[in-house]
Amino acid sequence: MEDLIQNFDAMIENSGSKSIRFYTLLKKFGYEKRVAGAINVLEKFFRDNGYYASPKITKDLEVTSNILITRTQIFSSTDEFNSEAELESYLIRYKILKKIGVTSTNNQEILRGTKDRVDYIGKDKEGNDVIVEIKIGDGWKSAIEQLFRYKRILLEKKILKNASKIKMYLITGKANPRIKYTFKGMFPSQTDHFK
Repeated sequence: MEDLIQNFDAMIENSGSKSIRFYTLLKKFGYEKRVAGAINVLEKFFRDNGYYASPKITKDLEVTSNILITRTQIFSSTDEFNSEAELESYLIRYKILKKIGVTSTNNQEILRGTKDRVDYIGKDKEGNDVIVEIKIGDGWKSAIEQLFRYKRILLEKKILKNASKIKMYLITGKANPRIKYTFKGMFPSQTDHFK
């Protein structure tokens, strides 16, 4: 088991998660079928070692399913939202922007002369400019690049003025434990104002 733990830990450290087929995981624990005893052993192993599985390991999970093993619990998936409009309605209904400190916003700001449309531009409690992008999926690298592009365009068009005081938020409909690795290789000045 120590080799398995070391393998999981190394993969999670390097890329944020370890991906494994359910039947491969069962075999590593000496099981050929997804019987209740196997599920109990796997649940205990995950709990004792601080791992989380997505999707959750159950007796009903298909043996061909790919399991993402992380150190961070993934609470949601894109199944909760069928569109960005649904996710946006959720943000409004539960006042999520206010909970993260955004006090005023303009939504769907069109950047004239471009095809870009910023989901939200606003201010936080300290008066800093805020750019918010929402994605139904996990966002990953392209959404972060999109936020940096919006920031540059908004500064060029003088819609926002103080580059060092701009906060950027990416709100997604799906947690992605690998997203923190997008920031590797960036300068601290690029990541300091990102949430």
